[in-house]
Amino acid sequence: MSLPAERTLLTDSPWLMVIPHLLCALAGLLFFMSSYVEEGFEPLVFIIMVWIALGLHWLTKKRLTRDDQYLYVARGWQKKVIPLERVVQMYSYTAMFSKNGQRRWRVRYLDEEGVRKEFSLSLAWNNKRLEAFAAEVQARVAGRP
Repeated sequence: MSLPAERTLLTDSPWLMVIPHLLCALAGLLFFMSSYVEEGFEPLVFIIMVWIALGLHWLTKKRLTRDDQYLYVARGWQKKVIPLERVVQMYSYTAMFSKNGQRRWRVRYLDEEGVRKEFSLSLAWNNKRLEAFAAEVQARVAGRP
C-alpha cells in the first residue's frame, strides 16, 4: 500500500499480511515438491483454506490514515473520507474477554447532516500514533490548541 507523502498511517501496516501470505505460498510450493502429492491433496486443501482466510481477514480489516484535513477509513475496497473537524470523540478500551490485551477503538463523528455516527476497530497492541491522534481530537474538541 503506497500512501501519498502527506498521509500518515494510523493503524498497523497492511504489509504485515505479506509474511503469512508468503508462508502459505512457500507451504504450497513445498507440497508440490514433496512426496505428499502421492498421498492425497488434503494438505493442499488446508493451505488453500488458510490462504482464503487471510484474504478475508484483509477484506474485513479496517485501516486508518490521515492528513491535515481528512481521516481516511478503508476496509477492503470500501473507503470513507471524514473531515477532521467532524471527528468529535475518539477513545479506546480493553476488550472485556480479550486474552491478548486487544484494544478496541471507537471514533465518533458527525456526517454531512450533522447526525452523530461512529465506527470501531480492534488492534492487538498499543498504537502510539492512534493515541496521539486521540489526544489531538480531545484537545481540539475541548478548545485547546
